[in-house]
Amino acid sequence: MRTGFIVPEQGVLGAAIEDAVSEGHAVVGAHWSLLVDNAEAKVLEAHESGVELIAWTVDDPDLGSLLATAGVSGIVSNDPIRLIAHLGEAAGRG
Repeated sequence: MRTGFIVPEQGVLGAAIEDAVSEGHAVVGAHWSLLVDNAEAKVLEAHESGVELIAWTVDDPDLGSLLATAGVSGIVSNDPIRLIAHLGEAAGRG
């Protein structure tokens, strides 16, 4: 079974990725605010460490697009239907 490590808004993403790897977790779930600055580099850091990076709780469609473009493995949202519709439109599939 795959397990994950949740990083709260006040957390430190790099340290959380290291902890997740050392504890054998496959996924790091990070609050979206930890990912917006330099998102692609943070996703790359997680992936190069061998873990997936999931963003939570992303309710702003434009923020969802930014994180999806950066390569997060998943997005948790209170309004996933709206987010999916926006992501589809942004990709020209809407």
